[in-house]
Amino acid sequence: MTKINRDKIGKAAVMIISGLLIAFFPAVINRLFYIVGGLLIVVNIVLIVMKLISGGSISSTANNIIGIFIGIIINALPSFVYTGIPLIAGIIIGFSGIDRIFGAISNGKDTRSLITGIVLLIIGGILIFYNVNVTNTMRMIIGLALIAMGVFNLFSGGRGNPSGKIIDVDSFRVS
Repeated sequence: MTKINRDKIGKAAVMIISGLLIAFFPAVINRLFYIVGGLLIVVNIVLIVMKLISGGSISSTANNIIGIFIGIIINALPSFVYTGIPLIAGIIIGFSGIDRIFGAISNGKDTRSLITGIVLLIIGGILIFYNVNVTNTMRMIIGLALIAMGVFNLFSGGRGNPSGKIIDVDSFRVS
């Protein structure tokens, strides 16, 4: 009789829910970033005001000022992830392609490196100029992969090693 692995089923449920949110409801994730960042800013401002009212000095509020900056960064993350990461990746990949092209031209008959450089330059250009489409595609792929892994874990949660221990296969032989 196999024992149901509740831990695996719980992880599968979290993966499926996360995948659904990432793939089909990205606005929920953006709102979570804004809520967490806003709360961090508000709480740290309130703490600064309370310290100043109670007679504390501005130098004792350095951690709260850092907390406000972290809140601002958290609020900026959704827009950075949406456009910034593909833009930076496109620039890096594009420069790598240009470097390969110049290296292939200076070495002479290195056509494989020349083709690789051209492909990298094209991929870099796509990431730079069509970064919104690339971000949406990457988000969908990540979300669907999480859903698939979660479904796999859900179906395999009732099977396998019921003890949860690693099976020793050092002395295993195939005859």
